[in-house]
Formats: sequence, structure tokens, C-alpha cells
Amino acid sequence: MPEKFPNPGEGYKIREYLGGGHWKSAYRATTPFRLADVAVLFFHDNVAEDAIRRDAASLIRAVPGHPYSGYLAQFHSVSVGPDGRLFIVEELLARPLDRMAPLSDLTQFVRIARDLSRGLTFLHAQKPPLIHRDLKLDNCGLDHQQRAKIFDLGSVTSEPGDVLGTIFTRAPEFFLFSDKWATGVV
Repeated sequence: MPEKFPNPGEGYKIREYLGGGHWKSAYRATTPFRLADVAVLFFHDNVAEDAIRRDAASLIRAVPGHPYSGYLAQFHSVSVGPDGRLFIVEELLARPLDRMAPLSDLTQFVRIARDLSRGLTFLHAQKPPLIHRDLKLDNCGLDHQQRAKIFDLGSVTSEPGDVLGTIFTRAPEFFLFSDKWATGVV
């Protein structure tokens, strides 16, 4: 029996399941509006829909002006599908970092660490500051130019609150609203 995929509508066609967690799932999709496939993140529960929309709008407004905006997966849109479920569309990176670990090339390791630090600098420089909340190897990857980027922007927020990400990279200081511990783990 074929797997049943969600329907984002708007010309998107889901091609495969990429992964997911407690509060959202990611899919590879094609669209007539872009040459490359995209990642479509579906939320399981729309409880925080207003906060997600506000923080998504912050990302869209902030991206063009900051020198480190290129270290996040390109954020395309936030929409509601025909079934009423909220979803986010973002750049699909060529190679997730979890498939590369452990790295034995020190130069590549330093370059990736620098790139990811720049991505977090961009998030934390926003007004209000944004945190990722689910920073881990499988939410970071390389684009086609081998630049490391942070993706899965559906967990980015400006509001402290519930643990929505992966518990294995949660810091003791998590309740102080920080990505610092997760950066070290990655």
C-alpha cells in the first residue's frame, strides 16, 4: 500500500518523507515555481500558529540585510494547506551533516563550525532574538557550494516555552532560552 502524504496544495507535490518528530514532519517536494526540490515542514498541531507565522515573517524580513543570512536554509514561505494544516517551505540541502559524521578533515570541521556559528549569529541578532530550539547534526547540512547551513526553520521562535526539539541536545541552561549548548554538541 503506498504511503499517504499530506497535501500542501499550491502546486507542491510531495515526493518522499524526510523525517520528523513529535511536533512536525519534513518532506521532499517539487514545485512548478522552483527548479530544485524543496523541504516542506508540516506541523502536527497548529496550537502555536500565530507565533510560527510571526517568527516566519521575521525571518523573511531579516534575510536580505544581514551578512550571515546565507548560513540558514533559504526560507520560502509559510502557508496553510487545503486540510487546514500549517506548513513551511524552505531550501532542501544537498547533504545533512549527520550523514558525514564523524569528520576526519580538520579544515572541513573548522569551516562547518564557522558557518554554523554564523547562522546562529544571524538568528540571535534579530529583534527580538530568535533561537532554533532543535539544533542538531540532522538539522544542519551542506548546500551545493559546500557551505554549511542550518535548516528545519520550523522550530525557530522568539518565544521561550515548551521543549519542542530533540531532548538529546538540550542544555542545562535551556530554560534560559539559549542555543549555546546545542552548538557545542553539534
